Amino acid sequence: MVSAVGSGVQDLKIGDEVFGVLEAGRDGTYCEKIAIGASIVAKKPAGMSHVDAAALALIGLTRCVRSRTR
Repeated sequence: MVSAVGSGVQDLKIGDEVFGVLEAGRDGTYCEKIAIGASIVAKKPAGMSHVDAAALALIGLTRCVRSRTR
């Protein structure tokens, strides 16, 4: 859930539920809060569970990596 936004962020607001991945080489997904760039998260659809959103982010990342290695 978004708890703060930077001055240049226009598509997210405090309280939005989001999902995404971290930049390569950055850990921290087990923490309660993390500062993350707005460009690598998306709003979680209201009807989607947090588990499904996490899986979607992982599948998307896997697809991107797979496309670059071909």
